[in-house]
Amino acid sequence: MPAAGALDSGRYEIGRLLGRGGLGEVYLAHDRTLDRDVAIKYVSPDKVADASARRALLREARAAAALDHPYICTVYETGETPDGRGYIVMQYVEGETLSTVLQQGAM
Repeated sequence: MPAAGALDSGRYEIGRLLGRGGLGEVYLAHDRTLDRDVAIKYVSPDKVADASARRALLREARAAAALDHPYICTVYETGETPDGRGYIVMQYVEGETLSTVLQQGAM
């Protein structure tokens, strides 16, 4: 888990793990400056040295930031931690995971 304060001199208070996937891990965090909850996606620790993983994360951030739609999370910022882990800070939307919704039947 990323250390609290690993981003932007302690701007974000890192909370619980929300999910994990092929590229990274997503944590619930609190933006102390703007007093709001956010989701932060980090490149997985085992992919820090992988330049293609960092490029993929940046492509994902740019693609999402280029869109303005109520069903797509807003991207607030992207960058790298001091230890080289790329990250995306985005809108946090509380709700069920897609896998939970799909287990309930067809949409």
